[in-house]
Amino acid sequence: MTKKEVQRRVLQCGKPLGSRLFTWDEKTRTFSSHESYLVIDFMGIGNCNFETGFDCTFETGPGCTFKTGSRCVVVRRRDVYEVIEFTGQKIKLNSWGIKGFVVLSE
Repeated sequence: MTKKEVQRRVLQCGKPLGSRLFTWDEKTRTFSSHESYLVIDFMGIGNCNFETGFDCTFETGPGCTFKTGSRCVVVRRRDVYEVIEFTGQKIKLNSWGIKGFVVLSE
């Protein structure tokens, strides 16, 4: 996916986010921005990485990785209802329909 394609999928206040306001690394499929109030629609796009600050909400499909700041939670509601609070650990959610997660080593 090119940066131009990413730009069409990232909105701020209903308009595409300016290309200078985010970075996209095609090789690692990593999106990063310091902007607030973004709507990111990567439906059908897997294995992407997002770097976030605090107080973030993401609704994702499979194969997503997030590096988060403080006060972030995972709300899992498509297959099971579950809320997971982060404590600075790197985790991987269990498979579809199975609550819980495993802690990954760095």
